[in-house]
Amino acid sequence: MSVSLLKISFRNLSNFKDGRATVDFVTEKRVFSEELDDGVVSQLFGRVYKLSTIAFAGINAAGKTTLLNLLSSLLKTYIGNDSLSYDMRIKAFFDSELEVESFFYEEETNLIYKLFSIIRKDPDAQTLTFKSERLYAKPATASTTSKNLFDFSGAQPDVDRDMVKSSFLKKEDSIFSIVMNKYDQSNNSVQDLCSITNHNWISTIALGLIVPFAQYLDPSIEYIHLETPPSAQPSRIVFEIKFKQQSQAIAVELRELDLYLSSGTIKGISCLSAISIALAQGGYVLIDEIENHLNKTIVITLIDLFTSNLNKGKATLLFSTHYSEILDCISRSDGIYLLDKTDSIQVKKFSLAAGDKDRKDKRKSDLVMSGTLTRTPSYPAYRQLVESMESFLAERGHE
Repeated sequence: MSVSLLKISFRNLSNFKDGRATVDFVTEKRVFSEELDDGVVSQLFGRVYKLSTIAFAGINAAGKTTLLNLLSSLLKTYIGNDSLSYDMRIKAFFDSELEVESFFYEEETNLIYKLFSIIRKDPDAQTLTFKSERLYAKPATASTTSKNLFDFSGAQPDVDRDMVKSSFLKKEDSIFSIVMNKYDQSNNSVQDLCSITNHNWISTIALGLIVPFAQYLDPSIEYIHLETPPSAQPSRIVFEIKFKQQSQAIAVELRELDLYLSSGTIKGISCLSAISIALAQGGYVLIDEIENHLNKTIVITLIDLFTSNLNKGKATLLFSTHYSEILDCISRSDGIYLLDKTDSIQVKKFSLAAGDKDRKDKRKSDLVMSGTLTRTPSYPAYRQLVESMESFLAERGHE
């Protein structure tokens, strides 16, 4: 993919500490040659490397899904070149105006961009629009490193939204479309699978593919094919499935697929289909609660696909998880974010939170579960739960 997001920062967020959150997509710590050879990171230019996986970890209600939804909305707007829409989930995360500062790298021109946007929400008109935007650009040079990558001190904007004629730019479209309009937007560069977290269905991404991944997820499947075009109405989408123990294939409608395939198989097919597209052409795949319906081995497989030589398109996986054990399979701690929420959501990078404890001889899961780096379910809360349960059972016993 020709354009990569390097960093994104939000200001004026509701429910976040100081109204802020920042996610880096480039490495902060030293990169070893074997990491580059193995695909753990990908080189953008010079000494600047892009992370292949970014994980968001924390207990329930810590803000992981919220942050993924924020990233999805802005990735679709900037990289996917979509228009803002009041249907976007981002509207729930700020009051009236959201400030977004983003940095991008364009491979074809070797330019680094800084984009500052203010997004305005009008609940009465039910609109999300760009109030103002400024786009800066500078060349990537041999002296550009992760330390000065985001330094645009003294730079003047190359494009100011206020100077662009409104007849050429809709209020819902970012001025970054000036960059993205040069590229084919038919490719699905942002694949958001967060909508299938709690639902047992095949994502629309998977519908257009013959699914060769089913046997990995369910060895009893001999083959599975899509018999109707993916553009058909959901009620008319039919799969042909042949199980090894059955003499004939069966036709199964989309709405009844969960009667024949497990939740894990269905989610796995959707994830692997999206991942196969991303590995080939680049882009971003977002998965909320990656462990939901899937066992640990399959989850690690999904992650490892991005940190391998199969990742020819320099794709990025962004996922959330409740299970700290999954973090142990991620070699780079600067690609892990810990989220916590008491009065407000706090986002901190694992590598910074761990400090001198960020070592190879320390398991990441041990540091998280110990409560050293982030909050874990407290014993007083557990006791309160037990007491509430005892009271309930006592009342039921007297009926």
